[in-house]
Amino acid sequence: MLLLALAVTGSILTAGCADPAAPGAGAQDPELVSAAQVVEAELRQSFEDTFAGLQLDHAANRLIVYRRPDPRLDARVRELAASVTVDLRDAAYSLAAMRRTVDRVVADSGYWAERGITITGAAPRADGSGVSVYTRTGDEAERTALSERYPEMPLDVQKRTIVPPTHQPPSDIVIG
Repeated sequence: MLLLALAVTGSILTAGCADPAAPGAGAQDPELVSAAQVVEAELRQSFEDTFAGLQLDHAANRLIVYRRPDPRLDARVRELAASVTVDLRDAAYSLAAMRRTVDRVVADSGYWAERGITITGAAPRADGSGVSVYTRTGDEAERTALSERYPEMPLDVQKRTIVPPTHQPPSDIVIG
């Protein structure tokens, strides 16, 4: 069984893995995309306990950064992305906390298979609100069972089959 745990944090990461809730669909400003890449790399490395994710709002030409409140992070984002409009938003969970739950779900795929639930993937939500878990059916019974096993994190259980990439995945994608 092939299982993908997509550790995506926003609409700029991993080709084809844009956050469906990402605002706007306007033309892509290269300066905005570049700023997002710089900001994301820095926040993942230096603010792992407070950074949650980011999204690009191309229609409004702004970078949305989700984070646990952290004045140092806010100042660093403003410094790194001074040339673009930045919207800092509070997140319930950090990327690190969401990844721990993603890792648990992925590690438990055999447990779930024995109970008739096929986990096809899991990913932190870019807005820091919890974890998306993808299953073959995405029904309410699966949501209930998964939520009972992982009460530390809100889970959004969805029906989705993930097709494995035909190229080497970025380091954020776990294939197991």
